[in-house]
Amino acid sequence: KNGIDIDNAFNASFTIASVSQSDIGNYDVIVSNSQGSLASKAVSLAVLDNIVPVMITKQPQSQTITSGAPFTLSVSALNEELMSYQWFYNGNAIESANSSQYHILTASAEDQGQYSVLVSNLDSAELSEVAQINIMQPLSSKQPLLAAIELTWDTPVSREDGSVLHFNEIQGYLVEYGTSPITFQNSIQVENELPHSLTINDLSSGIVYLRIATIDSDNNQGAFSPPIQITIP
Repeated sequence: KNGIDIDNAFNASFTIASVSQSDIGNYDVIVSNSQGSLASKAVSLAVLDNIVPVMITKQPQSQTITSGAPFTLSVSALNEELMSYQWFYNGNAIESANSSQYHILTASAEDQGQYSVLVSNLDSAELSEVAQINIMQPLSSKQPLLAAIELTWDTPVSREDGSVLHFNEIQGYLVEYGTSPITFQNSIQVENELPHSLTINDLSSGIVYLRIATIDSDNNQGAFSPPIQITIP
């Protein structure tokens, strides 16, 4: 190595069991028999730094925000001190939005849309899931009071594959609702507490469709239930 004999390196192959930066250099071998010896050409060994792939551990969450209120989107990843971030709004990069959190101090109708974030390091990158931000206009003093409904549900006892799901394996629930059985404009995340109930306020007259999904302790979301239909008088 680098013109210096390597101890006990007398075979046709030379193996380094666990390469490190100290092994960087030029290697050659002298082959000998009774008739003489011949040196090979030198080859260079370069050692790359350990590759640390990006792994997002907590995705940004969808929210429904009252106009004029603040909101924050956040993402978490392994080895965060090595990461860089770029937030996107409806697929377009947001200028100077380059941290693990994105803040809006005063939400307006223009802020409604889909948000995601690209998390990257020198070796790889991962795009987060999309978070939907819905902006709700506040009620004025001249507007009539809107309706409220209370939902209750039973604790699920099995996963989609039929395996047992224990109470302590449930992190919470995601409730979505809207005016269409296909498009659900609003979502609320509920912690896993007993009894299971949720009050939804400020609902306008008409038909509301609702569905619910379980989020387990590994932050994996299960399939949504079939939607139910409620008529608000």
